[in-house]
Amino acid sequence: MQSWQVIFAIILAVLASGTFFISYRQFTKRGAVFTNTWLWATKEQRANMDKNKKEAEYRLARNVFFVLGCGFLMLTVGVLTLLVGLFFSIAGVLFLAVAIYAVVQSVKSGEWK
Repeated sequence: MQSWQVIFAIILAVLASGTFFISYRQFTKRGAVFTNTWLWATKEQRANMDKNKKEAEYRLARNVFFVLGCGFLMLTVGVLTLLVGLFFSIAGVLFLAVAIYAVVQSVKSGEWK
């Protein structure tokens, strides 16, 4: 195993760990919600956000960050096993699926009206 593989795998593993940690925090409904609706809202809008809307935002962020973590994990395994084509393809499908999911959920929630 070459040194670039180890360094690249460590970076990807840290990204995977970070996204899994954020997903866990969203699952437990603690901390800031990492969605555009929450991040762009004023302090007053955040305080007045109804419980159902806030739970939906937590669910969206939890799902997105979990799938991103899985994608980064696939990239890490691909670099370590040198099966780059296979695991990068799986990660690409996961990243594409999460992008489509995020857009569909945003349209369904009425954010784009």
